[in-house]
Amino acid sequence: MKKDFSKFLLTAFLLVGIFSLGLLIKSTPVSALNNCQYIETLYAAGVIKPEKVAAIRASYGCTPRAAAPTVTPGDTSLKVSCAANKSAAKVFELIQWKATVTGGTAPYTYSWSGTDNLSGNASSTLKSYTSNGAKKAKLTVTDSSSTTKKASCDITLTQTIKYHGFMPVNGGLTSGQVMDSKNGMYRLVLHANGNLALYSSENVVWETKTTGKDATLLLMQSDGNLVLSGKKNAVYWASYKYGDPLGLSLQNDGNMVINNKKLDGVIWTSNTQNTAGTRVAQTPHNVNATPVENPENICIFDAIKYRNFYPDMKKYGKNDTRMLKWHWKNYGIAEGRTPCGADNESCSFVESNYLTLNPDVTGMTGLDHYKKYGLNEGRTVCKGTTAAAN
Repeated sequence: MKKDFSKFLLTAFLLVGIFSLGLLIKSTPVSALNNCQYIETLYAAGVIKPEKVAAIRASYGCTPRAAAPTVTPGDTSLKVSCAANKSAAKVFELIQWKATVTGGTAPYTYSWSGTDNLSGNASSTLKSYTSNGAKKAKLTVTDSSSTTKKASCDITLTQTIKYHGFMPVNGGLTSGQVMDSKNGMYRLVLHANGNLALYSSENVVWETKTTGKDATLLLMQSDGNLVLSGKKNAVYWASYKYGDPLGLSLQNDGNMVINNKKLDGVIWTSNTQNTAGTRVAQTPHNVNATPVENPENICIFDAIKYRNFYPDMKKYGKNDTRMLKWHWKNYGIAEGRTPCGADNESCSFVESNYLTLNPDVTGMTGLDHYKKYGLNEGRTVCKGTTAAAN
């Protein structure tokens, strides 16, 4: 009984609604949006039958409600693309190659390849390049259902070379700048991370090992010293060789040389000639790379004894061993001075004596070897009674 009564009330309510709709529509302009919305509400509720709704809509100027768009499942196929983290970059700048993957079934595996031995097995990989031009990255992605997709992307690198083969006195490099050899085979780069490095292709053949230091300037000083410094003139590396320089040369064979205007013309050299990318020692060495010992305490250069023996050397401070060594190398040898002072006043550099006392020296003159290697190795010039060298 209750159910029948409820149906009666609902039917009565709907009939009243239809009657009210007719009155409302007649008292309202045909274009009124709320009338049409009300018709659609009643039609959706089943009060207006499908066979009658078209006529009712037409009589009141209503258009049918647009049908809801058909929703189709999205494209779930594996899609892969890649890009560098910047649109353009400089040589030696760190580039991040990054993958973008949609669809497929996670997890994914990644494989990178490309120019200059690019590699990686994560969604991104890092690479720096040592030459200008377009660099390409190739990406292969495989999802867990073994579906594989490939993509490629590229970037163009440029680098302004500040010096080609020669850096003049008071010239220098700041962070990110490059000096190359005239044949383009070698490049000296001051990195933003503070390290100064000489490259042959991808390989470092010489470096100051100052990564992480605040080194921002390499300067060819007028006193012949090549200095890598940072804020407040903090020195992180230097050649500590002095003279009257022409400048720094980066030769086509990869050797860096500070040329002197006088005597043999060489103040400092990196000894990196013809290395072809093989890492080499950064300290002076003999031809056979064998450390030299002087067990007989024979006459070798001693900066303090050299200063004490020659009155004109008093212009250099007691602790200024670098300038005293520079004077001996660039002037004292040619003037016939003794390197060990009063310990052996008659000792001076004689080519034949040096070669006799150092039989492992081959491939160059005794004087060239002594100035490039022997002096810093503590080799003897002639027999004597000295104790130790500085």
